[in-house]
Amino acid sequence: MVPTHSILVGVAIVVSALASHSTLADADIANDDSLASAFLAQCLQMQDCARERMATEGSMDPALVQMIETRMTGQCEAQLQKIAQYEASPHTQGLIDCYQAVTALSCAELAAEPSIPACEQ
Repeated sequence: MVPTHSILVGVAIVVSALASHSTLADADIANDDSLASAFLAQCLQMQDCARERMATEGSMDPALVQMIETRMTGQCEAQLQKIAQYEASPHTQGLIDCYQAVTALSCAELAAEPSIPACEQ
């Protein structure tokens, strides 16, 4: 079993590493249950948690916070075309289940690095 924290770190690396120029409107996935939709919800959740953490720490340089905010803008949506290419993968449903399980957790729950059964397959 892979620890949930490792999976979440891996997801963050994938988000940073993938290079695509799709948009949410182009993908038209906002209201479906595809891999891309589950990924987008999870990615936006992780960004919201990062923003919440930056806001509560309060000791970060405002210029650094602005730089991070600028970097995050559109980052999740930019990955949709690449993620959608994996819809036919044999592991697609497991990824969808993991992304949905992560999205269902609060930022406080995620910060505690919980074990998420859907992500440990």
